[in-house]
Amino acid sequence: MKKEKHDKIRKSLLESAEQLFARFGFEKTTMNDIANEARKGKSSLYYYFSSKEEIFKAVVTIEAERFKSIITETLENIDDTKEQIKQYFSIRMHRFQELSNLYAAMRNDYLRKLDFIEKIRKQYDREELEFIQNLLEKGVNRDEFEIKNITDTSFALASAIKGLEYPMVLHKDETNLDHRIDALLSILFYGIVKR
Repeated sequence: MKKEKHDKIRKSLLESAEQLFARFGFEKTTMNDIANEARKGKSSLYYYFSSKEEIFKAVVTIEAERFKSIITETLENIDDTKEQIKQYFSIRMHRFQELSNLYAAMRNDYLRKLDFIEKIRKQYDREELEFIQNLLEKGVNRDEFEIKNITDTSFALASAIKGLEYPMVLHKDETNLDHRIDALLSILFYGIVKR
């Protein structure tokens, strides 16, 4: 089979799987569902993927790469580090749920039993921490920030952004999200102590 045709079929299978996982979840989606959605035989599906877990892992990886691209493209044209941090938080909160399979991999306790999910979660958390740390270091190097411990500050920010997810997911409420991000960043940039 020519590589182009091979890649096209694989991409079609992954797109179908992504839609089904997003709509019905990992648990309820079957290999038959994916094959039917892609209009391929089940044997074709098994030619490309050995299991539903392997397909889900590929889908989550694609969504993670898509998310990184969105962040990179947006921030590369912003010079001010404070604005980059603000945009990162905003994009992360508004766009992360759109990548429903990546979001499920990060937050769904049922999926925790899959070995590769824990690896993906750890990798995502590590990359997010490094990304925030790099932004803070850039701000310190540009003399925009005064931070005593960048590692601890990065960890605090990563934890705070995860804390903002809970009410948004629980109440499906994004209306106050930008205000909450602004309040969090105001504390970061200006503190709460009266000077």
